[in-house]
Amino acid sequence: MKQLYLILFLIPLSASAQYIDGSSKDILQNISQEQYEAGGNDPEPETNCGGVERWSVKVFTDNKEYMINWTPKNATIAHLTTLPVPIWSYNMSRQALEDSTWTVTCHITIKKSENDSDAHLVLSDGTHTMIGEVPDPFCNSVSSSPKINQIKAAHSWIWQYIGPGNYFNLSLPLVTVTGVGFLDTAHGQTGAAPNQLELHSIIDIHFATTTEVEEYENAQVSVSPNPSGGHFHFSFGEPEDTYLQIFNVLGQQVFGSGTGRLSSMEVDLSEQPKGIYYARFISHKGKLTRKLIIQ
Repeated sequence: MKQLYLILFLIPLSASAQYIDGSSKDILQNISQEQYEAGGNDPEPETNCGGVERWSVKVFTDNKEYMINWTPKNATIAHLTTLPVPIWSYNMSRQALEDSTWTVTCHITIKKSENDSDAHLVLSDGTHTMIGEVPDPFCNSVSSSPKINQIKAAHSWIWQYIGPGNYFNLSLPLVTVTGVGFLDTAHGQTGAAPNQLELHSIIDIHFATTTEVEEYENAQVSVSPNPSGGHFHFSFGEPEDTYLQIFNVLGQQVFGSGTGRLSSMEVDLSEQPKGIYYARFISHKGKLTRKLIIQ
């Protein structure tokens, strides 16, 4: 197993978005935890809110909650959206994919407030999308969840960094999202995966700063030539679904693409300024980073 020490990607302290009605607002808000606990400027919480359809599975209050492995597995959206799923039925109990907790690094591109008071997020790797949901922790039907504290923290993050209401074309920095798998049925949801797999409920969300050591089992990734004039050849060893992101030293993403099941990939960064960049690889095996130099 190889270990790579990563460089902290600087995260911008402001971002912007638009309401669906076209008006705009700052994403980052100076909201205290006390304001959040009290409801802030949000409407009064509806204690009888929440959903109906397989709701207990969504909030972990079903009689098979004990099946869930709460240890997160690193994954990519590309991988999760292609997993085979069982035939859906309204009354089905917790299924095999719903006993797993996954962590993905992605962008949030859309946030909607649903009728059941869930915060509906579209998670994107630039090519593939899937849905992540955070229920309203003030709902009576959510308050008994064994993960109520984690749900409340995730809900607070959304309320602070995005806000109430509906937004599209969000421009937040990369986030890391952890949630439990949930199988939905197709009903026209924005951003739904082809297999209808969701992360519901999300139990952790934060900006994807990486100061820790990340491990990538059996890493076979190589880059050549490096340094170069901006043209890089990436070799991934055995073909597998991998997402490649490249950042400059300010933490700004300059390239992002899923590799599909390719064993190699050519990337042209010749239009980028000379300097140091960081290529980040994410697959179901984990994550790793390589330093690139354009000269």
